[in-house]
Amino acid sequence: MDKLEYRMKIGVLLWFLSILPLVLPGQSPRQDSVPGKTIHIIQSDELEFEAVNGVSKKGLHGNVILEQDDVLLFCDKATMRENKVIARGNVVIEQDSATIYADRADYNGGSRKANLLGNVILHDHPNKLVTNRLDYDLNSKVAHYTTGAVLSNDRAELKSKHGYYYTKTKEAYFEENVHLVDSNFTLVADTLRYNTESKIAYFQGPTHLNVDGNKIYCEEGYYDTEKNYAEFMKNAWIEQDSQRADADKIVYDGNLEKVDLLGRTTVVRDNQSIFSDNAYYNEATGNSVFTDNVQVIDQGRIIFADTLEYNSETDNGWAVGNVWVQDVGRTVFSDSLKYDKDSGLATVVGNVFIVDTLRDLSIVCGRAEYEDSTSYILATGRPFLTTLVGEDSLYLSADTLVTFEDEEGQSFKGRKNVLLYKSDLQAVCESLDYNERDSTFHFNDNPVLWSDTTQFVADTIKMRLKNDVIDGIDLLGNALIINTPDEQYFNQIKGKNVFARFRDSEIREMDVKGNGEVIYYVLDEEDAYIGVNQVNCGFMLVYFGSNEVETIKFYGKPKATVTPMGQINHNTLRLNGFDWKSSLRPKGPWDVRRLLIVEKEPLLEE
Repeated sequence: MDKLEYRMKIGVLLWFLSILPLVLPGQSPRQDSVPGKTIHIIQSDELEFEAVNGVSKKGLHGNVILEQDDVLLFCDKATMRENKVIARGNVVIEQDSATIYADRADYNGGSRKANLLGNVILHDHPNKLVTNRLDYDLNSKVAHYTTGAVLSNDRAELKSKHGYYYTKTKEAYFEENVHLVDSNFTLVADTLRYNTESKIAYFQGPTHLNVDGNKIYCEEGYYDTEKNYAEFMKNAWIEQDSQRADADKIVYDGNLEKVDLLGRTTVVRDNQSIFSDNAYYNEATGNSVFTDNVQVIDQGRIIFADTLEYNSETDNGWAVGNVWVQDVGRTVFSDSLKYDKDSGLATVVGNVFIVDTLRDLSIVCGRAEYEDSTSYILATGRPFLTTLVGEDSLYLSADTLVTFEDEEGQSFKGRKNVLLYKSDLQAVCESLDYNERDSTFHFNDNPVLWSDTTQFVADTIKMRLKNDVIDGIDLLGNALIINTPDEQYFNQIKGKNVFARFRDSEIREMDVKGNGEVIYYVLDEEDAYIGVNQVNCGFMLVYFGSNEVETIKFYGKPKATVTPMGQINHNTLRLNGFDWKSSLRPKGPWDVRRLLIVEKEPLLEE
């Protein structure tokens, strides 16, 4: 059949349909018209016609094609009545870019709404909606389903029980049991809006996502699947392995492998919780940065800082700005902190203040390294240490201080420019060691000690405590003791080694071993000076009372000279090496800090 013959047959059919109402008895042409545009029959292999109570009914069979304005309807058979169509068998509706397939369709030409049943497929390139029942409004171009559907394209597949699809905007709105599977993520939600052109999914209710191994929850937000970028809000949290983060807003950039936690943020990992106003995580490097009002709670330890940086790959962390660490028995303040997992050491820098309440110890310094699990502290930047010895405070400063505790008790060391103050003892030296095990101080490298009115100098000085008070002082090598009650007359004892013994914090006797020399002022019964005794003797034992020389016991043949007070120049009466170093003697706790200069070191960085 050529095109001309086909057009003639179609024309005769349409002419017949148009005059058919005129020849039927009891029917006027106007009675068959209904609101809306008329549905035209384009093709049908067979046509049946009847009229009941003035209403026409048409039956069409085989290759049916109907048209209404911009809509074409194809089916195997159809029934038409008052501008309404019931179509069955291989139903196809075409409008613009949308094509709908179904087993059956009830179409109202007046309202231009179609109810489609059985194996319904809506094609709107590149989208395909599959369901068992679909209501489609050809005026608004909105498809609606209530019995479950699947929407798919080259990027994603969505399932839900209820939903709408807008062919004008290519947007879909899903409700109840929503499931979305995308190449970047999967989603389960109560409500979802999805733009199939922009590939953006909008969350409008409780939503669970799985993105690159991250579990995410929110009740508001969107995901740009094309850019792999998302923003999650309203009770939002993200979880990976044993780590979970909650924030007012979570921004995820899959291409940059970054997660930003904005607003009040909580991160919980293992036994650690981190709180801050904002946090930023880089998945590629494993680096996290927490800013503003940072607080960390970690197995009994609390850390406060302005900024905290943590690397999950190395397990190392950095804190900067007003750092405060509260640990069991220890509090640390500083400008910055760095933790190194391999060494187990934390390093703090800038205005450092460490308080150890378990050991009655505090340190102020410019920089310190300490170990969490022990009492080890290495302090530099002119540290100042305060601790209790019995009920008396001991104050110590040096260029470097080390303190630690083991099975034998507490120990500390000072190196370079060491200053020590205790109520019954003061000292300066270049190297100091103390061990609680034997309660002994070791002073080395130009040590000088003072106790009451006595100054001790030697190459090395050992001082023993008993019941937390001075029990004895050993001066080893070039020992020189100077005693003066008034800094006008100086008793002097010199020897190779001198061993001083104390009782009730006062010197009671000195045992001089080798090359002994003594200059001491003799008193009468009324404690008035009557002369000066100068003695040379290899070995001697000097007895004190009220911190003054009382008697001397000599071993061997002493050479002694007694000179009346008025017959000697007291200003030149000095043993070799005499040096009264009172200007170096700390007068109180704050004098120990007179050399305290906190080094301005840069804040810790990775």
